[in-house]
Amino acid sequence: MSTLRVSHHLCFDQTTLWLPHWFSLCLLLSVAACSDPDDGGKLVQSSAGTAADGVIQVESTLRLALNQAIPGLDPLRAGSHESNQLIGAVYDRLYRYALLARPHQILPQAAADMPVISAEGRHYRIALRPDLRFHHSPDLTVTAQQGRSVQAGDVVYSLLRHFDPALQSPWRWLWAGRIQGLDAWGRNGADYAQAPEGLQVADDGTLHITLTTPQADFLHLLAHPSAAIVMREAVQQHGQAYALHAVGSGPYRLHELSLSRITLLAVDDFRSQPMRLSSEGFQDLHHADSGLAVLAGRSGPLLQRIEIEIERSAQQRLQWLRDGHIDALLLPPEQYPQVLARVAQHDSQNSDHNSDQKNDQNGDLNNSSSDSADSNVLLHPDRLAADWIGDWRMHRQPAAEWLRIDFNLHSTTLGNSAGADDELAETGLSQSPEKQTALRCALRDSIDWDSFNRRFHHGSGYVSNGVIAPVITAHAGAVPSSSIGRSDAFADFAVLPDLVFAHVDSRRNRAYFDWFQQQLLASGYAADKLRSLPHENLGALLQSYREQQWPLLFSAWSLDLPTATNTLQLYAGNNAHIRSGGPGLANYRNAEYDQLLRQLSSQTGDDPALEQRMLALLARDCVVSSGFSPARIHVWRKDLLAWPDADFAAGEWLRFAALAENQHNE
Repeated sequence: MSTLRVSHHLCFDQTTLWLPHWFSLCLLLSVAACSDPDDGGKLVQSSAGTAADGVIQVESTLRLALNQAIPGLDPLRAGSHESNQLIGAVYDRLYRYALLARPHQILPQAAADMPVISAEGRHYRIALRPDLRFHHSPDLTVTAQQGRSVQAGDVVYSLLRHFDPALQSPWRWLWAGRIQGLDAWGRNGADYAQAPEGLQVADDGTLHITLTTPQADFLHLLAHPSAAIVMREAVQQHGQAYALHAVGSGPYRLHELSLSRITLLAVDDFRSQPMRLSSEGFQDLHHADSGLAVLAGRSGPLLQRIEIEIERSAQQRLQWLRDGHIDALLLPPEQYPQVLARVAQHDSQNSDHNSDQKNDQNGDLNNSSSDSADSNVLLHPDRLAADWIGDWRMHRQPAAEWLRIDFNLHSTTLGNSAGADDELAETGLSQSPEKQTALRCALRDSIDWDSFNRRFHHGSGYVSNGVIAPVITAHAGAVPSSSIGRSDAFADFAVLPDLVFAHVDSRRNRAYFDWFQQQLLASGYAADKLRSLPHENLGALLQSYREQQWPLLFSAWSLDLPTATNTLQLYAGNNAHIRSGGPGLANYRNAEYDQLLRQLSSQTGDDPALEQRMLALLARDCVVSSGFSPARIHVWRKDLLAWPDADFAAGEWLRFAALAENQHNE
């Protein structure tokens, strides 16, 4: 039996500090081609030189190395990239994301088909596949229920758990206010024998869901890891220890979970659910070199075992990759210079990636402090270094993360936008609302996110002027950047206010402040007006920000759903998902914006015209300087037929991973 070893790594620096996952907010400074893809086909020679001939190994072991232990596989606590990919292998959700399609597309998983939705968009009828069965579990004492069928009542039970006050689900906020009667069910005793009116079982194979209002993103919610279907008997037997004894209905079952090792085993009698490349979004242009074409028409599980060990050292994992001890890796940014091709000095003005390669107009950032000795090295983000070419596959995509600088419209120095619906627009400002808006616009237009990309991510990331993250769509928004590099950007302001940059004290955050300060100095802001204010921890920072109303905050939003509303909601005037009864960190209150968001959220699909109107309001009022998304860069051996993913399709890639017959690792 041959083995394949794979490593997966969270690509965020350890100095990045995060709020609890329900807030999903990080505060920093403030293959082949084939004749018919769906009928199988023969894997041909790829550009990477793969020699796979279309035959995959039946008995094979995939080995992963994670950078941190996973506390368990209970969907109630889903959150990290590592746990989400394993939850996706062990459990089913009603719906899932296509492995390859971008923008992300919804496909049935436990559901037999797409839902039947009423004309007004509130009522969903969902039929379950008749061949769904829970795993046989040696730990389950209710032997009569071993391997029983998955029923509509199991879906109801799984969703109710998020509103049981005793369980304190970190995902309750994501589901709150969406399903008729669900919130009240939790407040009124959480009686599992009495499901709310919005979650009703028509029969064992049919579920009826009634929403409070039409919701454009509800199907995405049913594809979220927190919607994975659990077995009630297993949860009741194991109680708080259920996460260590997870029972799902996916292609792999949990065999072992400890602080040092996780083992998944293939489910022998797993249902037939063949891979359809066209449905998964396979395109020769983008995916021919993945090896996935040979998997068309095959049904998982395609591996016998998945064995996972914990290794905290990123450099050790990279060395394992080079030595053949492991065969795939999600690269952290600090390792890009060791794996990716470097841009020659004379080519730096004409690189083919999205980052602006002009010389830095805001000073010699390369001489400033940084997290990496090679932080000034410009790289080709889609090209491997010469010594990696031939034996490896790679791909790059935007991470489900979006960095920006919010201006605080409750601060006296930068609030509020002219015409915004807030009492601060008339009182307490340092100058008129119109002048405050002009100052925010000058600040926004002085920030060069391309230089951020070059300095901290070697030019590998994705820069966009809008607030809709690149992982979702190509929307940018009409945000001018005419002041970048101008030394007179603030010449029209007789008095420049003091700008306090609050942040948690760390090397990375100090480097971010240094970068930001140089941006403003190059545009003419007074050096004595810029001040860094470090805080001991995240709690102290949040308290300070709310009490002192500092003028801006550098933030990173970790997207929960691949929808435009997931970032546009951050600027709602009354957003319970961000802070109960109030706005997000920008403290933006605009009735027109809020109305457009309600209209967008209640539709059954995307509406780019509405999104652009909302982006225009944010641009007019200069609410945010945006922004940047880091890259996810995966590298894996050519004998692994797969398309690794660390974000929304993280739960799918292990289902569609296999080893070519000529795998050489023993």
